[in-house]
Amino acid sequence: MEYPVKKLSIEEIAKEQFCPASPTIYEIMWDETKYEFLINHVPGAGKMAAFGTGTVNRARGLPDFKRNSWHPDIKVTSIWYADPTLYEGNLALYWYYGTNKRWHLKNIAFILAVICQKNGYSLEDSLLFGSSGGGYSSLVLATLLHGKAYVINPQIFLFNYFPDHYEKFLKDVLDAKEKPVEERVNIISLFKKERYLPRIHYVQNMQSIRDVRMQVIPFLKDISEKQMNCQDVLSMEYFYLPGGHNSMPDKDTSLELINRGLDDKKRGVAIAGKKNDKHCTFFERISRADLKNPTAYLFFDELEGFDEALVNTSLKFADNKLSYALELAGKAPAGYTFSFYLQSGQSVVDRIPYSTKTEAEFALPAPGTYRVKCFVLRGKTKTTFMSEEIAVKADDFK
Repeated sequence: MEYPVKKLSIEEIAKEQFCPASPTIYEIMWDETKYEFLINHVPGAGKMAAFGTGTVNRARGLPDFKRNSWHPDIKVTSIWYADPTLYEGNLALYWYYGTNKRWHLKNIAFILAVICQKNGYSLEDSLLFGSSGGGYSSLVLATLLHGKAYVINPQIFLFNYFPDHYEKFLKDVLDAKEKPVEERVNIISLFKKERYLPRIHYVQNMQSIRDVRMQVIPFLKDISEKQMNCQDVLSMEYFYLPGGHNSMPDKDTSLELINRGLDDKKRGVAIAGKKNDKHCTFFERISRADLKNPTAYLFFDELEGFDEALVNTSLKFADNKLSYALELAGKAPAGYTFSFYLQSGQSVVDRIPYSTKTEAEFALPAPGTYRVKCFVLRGKTKTTFMSEEIAVKADDFK
């Protein structure tokens, strides 16, 4: 099934509402990586369901969105998300890994959070649905976003997948001497890092003996040994179909499962982290950020030390002056200095040299459209990002 395509940069998502009149694929370029989302917007639905994909059929071409033809039967806004890692290797399943430095699933979680905030969808009420590798991604996203995961035959421990595939996967995504990030290959470790156990409804084909032995039993064992209180949080459902792992419930049964998930009022629970753990979880960061202006948040989310400090950024005009500030909950991390350029179009109007100050004020020479470019320097590493534009009209200029 072919759909219209809309192309955006990561900066342009600030101005996009993501309410297409018909099912549309959004291609979002983020640091030279293409993130693809198929969105079927249902006006007034008030909820969102997101669907992950496991093993793809490369013969069909990419992106390969599993179950996308079901969108007329889903009563809420439905979103399918593709794995950019598939463009970087030749396997049919990469679990949205990306690289050690860049986790594609985390970036997908961020974009989904932006879409939800723009449309008034509650993250906690959102459904993450998928099977096999798509079940894995649904569990990850439910943990990061505090949503509900309804999963069928999911992978919990990637290292317990078929050894030959797992070794080829590691070879493709890791640099020499790198090891996989623990919380990306072990869902239990992600629960602990994010200090959250999401609402999970786990559906398993008991005819898949390998799944039961390598995924289900170790999962329940780990949950028990780590004393995670899963009462009213984790539910299990079993079915029996020949064909093992690849046998899935039919469409009608799956749609009934999706509807149950959408109506499910149960929620996940917070779990204790390590002693003196000051790690700011993904959900804590996106909950306090203004995702309507996402680019500054994204930038600082990648910087070491800003997990606890950054709240948001602001750009304000008053008395012919443009004020720009990094709004921090605490002090800026040590070792960072900042420089600011005032730009109009491609022209630099004014400059403020590097200092430890996290705010800048520019006297504007005339009405026009302006933005601020921020340079961040730490040692010999320099990074930049751009604010949104602000239009100053002649009537506003004194």
